Amino acid sequence: TSFTQQDVIDGKVSYTANSYGSDQSDSFSVSVSDGALSDAKPVAVTITSANVAPTSTGGAVTTAEDTNYVFRASDFNFSDFNTGDAMTKVSISAAPGAGKLQAYVSGAWQDVGA
Repeated sequence: TSFTQQDVIDGKVSYTANSYGSDQSDSFSVSVSDGALSDAKPVAVTITSANVAPTSTGGAVTTAEDTNYVFRASDFNFSDFNTGDAMTKVSISAAPGAGKLQAYVSGAWQDVGA
C-alpha cells in the first residue's frame, strides 16, 4: 500500500494497537521515495497498555446458619484485563441484611459496615 507525504501531513495514516493488557512492541517496514531513489527502513512502535479498571461478576456462596464462612478471593469473581494486576482491595458498598460481615484486622474479627 502506498500513500503520499501529503496523506501523512493530513493525518490520513494511522496505527491501532491490538489489546494485549501489557506493554508490547511492534514494527513495520516502510520505503520512502523521491520518485527516482528509495530507502527502506523499519519503524518501531512501543505500545503502552492502558490501565483498565478491574471487573467482578459478583458471586454467590452457601453457608449453614450460625457458621462463619471465610471468603476466598475467588468468591469475588475478580478479573483484570491488565496482565500482572491482582485484586488489592474489596470495598463494601452495602451491608448484609440477614447476617454479620466481619474482617480480620489487627488480630481480631471486627464488624464491617458499608
